[in-house]
Amino acid sequence: MDAANKRQAALIACYETICNTSELMLEAAQNADWKTVERGERVCGQLALAARELGDSREVLDAHGRRARLEILLRVLKADSRIRNLRDPWLVSVEGYVGRRSKRRNDG
Repeated sequence: MDAANKRQAALIACYETICNTSELMLEAAQNADWKTVERGERVCGQLALAARELGDSREVLDAHGRRARLEILLRVLKADSRIRNLRDPWLVSVEGYVGRRSKRRNDG
């Protein structure tokens, strides 16, 4: 494996670990284990820094790697959204209200 492929594999591995950590955080949030969620947030922050140190994903990843990264990030965002809804359920009603007001403005 050449250096470029090693960097790509390492970067995708970072993203996969962030995703796995996010999914563990979701499990913890479902059990109201907020200390574990906070630890997971710190781990994800450290992994994000490690990913940045590997280089700009637009330069490091080929087309296949970019697709994989996008799929991973979508899973992370989904887990993050579900965690946020568990942590702050009142935001769901606010988002619905804001969405309705925004739609009325755009329609009017």
